[in-house]
Amino acid sequence: MSGSAVRCELGRLTRLAGWPAGRGARFLREQAGKRAPDVATLLAAPRWPALAERAREAVAMVALLIAGQSTLARLIEGARLRRYAALVGDTVLERILSEGEGGAEPLPPPETLVETARTLLAAATRDDAAAAAQLFRAERFLRDIGAWPSI
Repeated sequence: MSGSAVRCELGRLTRLAGWPAGRGARFLREQAGKRAPDVATLLAAPRWPALAERAREAVAMVALLIAGQSTLARLIEGARLRRYAALVGDTVLERILSEGEGGAEPLPPPETLVETARTLLAAATRDDAAAAAQLFRAERFLRDIGAWPSI
């Protein structure tokens, strides 16, 4: 990811959090005792909320596949695996499958994966800590394999 793309992503993240972008607004906010986070804090924060809707759904689908990786790894039905790959990409699915023993959560069928992903996103948006942690784990996984945010 280029430096310009990172800055754009961080800018979207700060807008979502309600931090002012202009210098004057930031100065007034600091005078009122409300300091904006530093760059290190922003870089450590989850960035999936700043993505476009389709990309957020893709991250949530990856999160669900990671959570059900134990079941996914035992799946031998080629047609079903191809449907999962069509949703998240061949490379991402292969990397999930190549992980060691994964999550033991129930694996949603490919037909309902998008809707289940939307439900996970809604839960994370409502401050469900477990759902947000699941999405952040998927974000870290996608960054580690070089698939962020190109999924």
